[in-house]
Amino acid sequence: VLILGTQTIVLIGGSNIDPYNVNFSGDNHIISINDTAGCITGTFINCNNCSNLTTVIYPKAGIVPKACHDGCIGLITVNAPFVTVIGSDSFVGCVSLQTFNVPSCIDLGGSVLDDLVFFGITGASITVTINSVIATCDSGGPDGDIVALLTANPSSTIIYV
Repeated sequence: VLILGTQTIVLIGGSNIDPYNVNFSGDNHIISINDTAGCITGTFINCNNCSNLTTVIYPKAGIVPKACHDGCIGLITVNAPFVTVIGSDSFVGCVSLQTFNVPSCIDLGGSVLDDLVFFGITGASITVTINSVIATCDSGGPDGDIVALLTANPSSTIIYV
């Protein structure tokens, strides 16, 4: 772990890190997490209530667990290209969210219902890039979390890949 000042954490080595013991929850000094080496594969990421966190980049993570970024009110960008599963409540209250890149995600919230993945975000213009499976997984309609996101944020754009 390389800590640049008190604001940025860069993971630069190791592999398959289980960050149960690396808990950034509530740390308001962190502004970005960039796992440049792809150390975190995704069993647990805990960054909830980091109000100044603006960017998270997880190039090899496969899972974003339940409530892991809950309350990150400054979070603007999420880039996790290989995440396939996003837990419920994962981005609750992330009111600054603008870019959400998870093109491999096939499980948004654990069910096809609204699992509160984006709960509390309203009036935003978010660009979501997500797997096309999410477009028709609910009896031919989109996942309930996408429906809820678009209902609360009608100027948002969903890009299915």
